[in-house]
Amino acid sequence: MTSPSVTVLIVTRNSMLHLEGCLGSIRRQIYPHFRVLVIDSGSSDGTVEHLRRNYPEVTVICSRENLGYRRANALGMAQSTSDYLVVVNDDIEAEPRWLSALVEYMEVHPEVG
Repeated sequence: MTSPSVTVLIVTRNSMLHLEGCLGSIRRQIYPHFRVLVIDSGSSDGTVEHLRRNYPEVTVICSRENLGYRRANALGMAQSTSDYLVVVNDDIEAEPRWLSALVEYMEVHPEVG
């Protein structure tokens, strides 16, 4: 049996400092089948360049304007083809088993979601 794929979706705007802790903790996940998608909503603080330079495994979609949280998430959701989609704020820091525990729970409880 193959493990389900997961997209971790993060919306950000001028939050380069928050993203360090967030993406660092996501890099340490023990669950192997995930991708990270960051929607940048009009940042002007170098966030996009920082992401591309330091997190080449992250897919970044840039908007020239501030889309707002709802529209930016909708843009990211439309790009996901994974079995699961996890939306997180850019200031979270996740424990290494966080994603594994989420997937495990969802697989046992398909009625949740």
